[in-house]
Amino acid sequence: MEKLLKWIVLILSYTIFLYLTLLSLFTTAVAGKNHGMSEYIFCYKDYPFVHVLIVLGFISFLAFLYKKKWAIFDDSIEINLKKHFMVITVICLLLILATQSVPRGDQISILNPSSALGQGDFRAFYPTAYFDRYKNNKGIAFIFYLISFVTGGRNYLILQVLNIIAVLFSILLIYRIVRIYYLNDQPTLKLLLIFSYLFLPIFFYILFIYGNLYGLAMSLAAIKKRLDYRDTGKLRYIVLCAFYLALAYITKTNFIIIAIAVGIYFLIDISQRIRKSLFFLICFPLFIGGLSYGVTLGFTSITKLSEHNSQATLTWIKIGLSENNKRAPGWWDEGVDVEWNNGKRNPECLEQNIEFEVKERINKMWNDPKYALDFFSRKNAGTWANPEFESNLLLRGEKSLVSYSPLIKSLSLDEGVVHQVLLNFLNIMQTVLYLGVLLYLIFGGRKRRLEEMIFLVIFLGGFIFHLFWETKSQYAFVYVFMIIPYAARGYRLLIKQIDGDKKSKKETKTQLVIKALASLLVVICFGASLNRGSSINKVVEISKDTNLYKEYLADCKQISEFDQELILIYSKKQNRFLDSNKRDSILFPVKNKPESRYQLIEENGLFRIKRYESKYILRKGLEDNSVLEAELDYNDKLNQLWDFRKSDDGSYWIFIAGSPNYVLTLSDDNKTVAIKPIDETDENQKWYLLREDTGR
Repeated sequence: MEKLLKWIVLILSYTIFLYLTLLSLFTTAVAGKNHGMSEYIFCYKDYPFVHVLIVLGFISFLAFLYKKKWAIFDDSIEINLKKHFMVITVICLLLILATQSVPRGDQISILNPSSALGQGDFRAFYPTAYFDRYKNNKGIAFIFYLISFVTGGRNYLILQVLNIIAVLFSILLIYRIVRIYYLNDQPTLKLLLIFSYLFLPIFFYILFIYGNLYGLAMSLAAIKKRLDYRDTGKLRYIVLCAFYLALAYITKTNFIIIAIAVGIYFLIDISQRIRKSLFFLICFPLFIGGLSYGVTLGFTSITKLSEHNSQATLTWIKIGLSENNKRAPGWWDEGVDVEWNNGKRNPECLEQNIEFEVKERINKMWNDPKYALDFFSRKNAGTWANPEFESNLLLRGEKSLVSYSPLIKSLSLDEGVVHQVLLNFLNIMQTVLYLGVLLYLIFGGRKRRLEEMIFLVIFLGGFIFHLFWETKSQYAFVYVFMIIPYAARGYRLLIKQIDGDKKSKKETKTQLVIKALASLLVVICFGASLNRGSSINKVVEISKDTNLYKEYLADCKQISEFDQELILIYSKKQNRFLDSNKRDSILFPVKNKPESRYQLIEENGLFRIKRYESKYILRKGLEDNSVLEAELDYNDKLNQLWDFRKSDDGSYWIFIAGSPNYVLTLSDDNKTVAIKPIDETDENQKWYLLREDTGR
């Protein structure tokens, strides 16, 4: 069984990583903020020739170091992790202090209610509210609730510091695991650390207050304990392994994939240690059940509210198999929330409808393989070809407690020079990692054990799972981090193959040539299919969004100068400022109402139009296209967010987020504004934006 599973893992891994390497060479996915969407995914044409040149240069550099026995390949130089971690901690603390970002989205939906429990505010647990729908997030919410007893509520900086600890533990644990697998092979370990430090998305995720990093650290701790059990046979390591996996599952349910992978290894061990291996298969469900029950009991005892129906499990498969015009195929769609709210009175009927839609999607793909290939190719590109894994979005919170420095601001803006340089670096780095794993699969040899492939098993589980489940590239970074050891090992093996032992140099180089030619043949066949314009062309989507992405960046440069600035907004037709203090009019002449100034509060590329030193902002009316004043509500993503589009004459159209065809329009009598279909000839729809210190 073990041998069969090993070959299945190798064949699947070789196929998938060849595919991912080619995908990384030909296309790049990046999360933008187009049309009001912070996760709008662009897939644009990449430059494979540049990638190949840089990778060849990197391999040549490693070969030079190997020949000279310098640095990485000097076995006499031990790694001092304490010094490494001290430097990383300082850099991460500086990142936290320089950004001081306020969480957004699901982070706020989890953090704020966790803090509000102490004040008796249970609204997030009411029927149809956030935790009534998304019970899978109750675990991390309960952890934050417990932490708040020590740190206080909404202490974002402390929670981000805890993320630093989780990252350092993750690097330390994966280092120790790999040291066991490869018997303290220093070059492999040094390459592992270098790649880990250069995998920058995991450090940006320190700003993301969620369960990802905690779950990653707990999962790696569980894998380490399984190895301790393998070497000692002691039951306590089984208990700790099961407990850590259950904790990881509680922080984020997707970590069940890692638990299943570990469970497979215990199943393989049954033939040798039947009682102890079965003990894990009993412990793990008990721990998950116990922790889940404890979280539920804790919240129900605090809120005195009973459990209700949550989103049906099939909902996430429906999302994973659905088109998404705003993001990428298979990504989250707000329409699911609307659908659930509409069907909350009859959840059984809603579940039947979702089941019917899932079957319809499966039938469509089964009967139209070309469409299925197109769909999954676009979905995979958005998930696995995104070198940032959405980490740059974390710098675009609703607001920051400090003003960004020029460096951080350039990093946070899509069109910023620092961000573009970082994106290109991570793009190359992604190719290096995928290719490194491919090299490991090619040169690893027949004697490698299934034991050392546990991270490959986990990666395959995550890849296959997110083929059908709801996906995001932010989910993928955990799995990519776990395959870094194989990338390090792959380059280590390649350099050894290039050098070769003197006794078997001829044989070694012959094997190298055969393996290289075999891989090259696959690449040539793939490339030929691309050139012939067959359906496999969809695998890389070479130029799908290239021009659109360029236009998007140009658009960003036009509006970013107003980011977080106090802005004077007045109509092109009439010299009037926006003013929402009057019920019958939201416009006043400049000379008569000079204090009518508005601040643009940037949020993921969109803006809330806020009256200076006031809590009131402009918002769209719920039942018609009127414009009203309202209190600032960061949870309102539909009616309080506005976007700006520059016209040829330098003025701007102001339109509600997600509705680029409807813009803010001055009435003919110059007294009110409304939201009307865009008409490029209508002067009533054009507005000027000026900084406060520049005047008109």
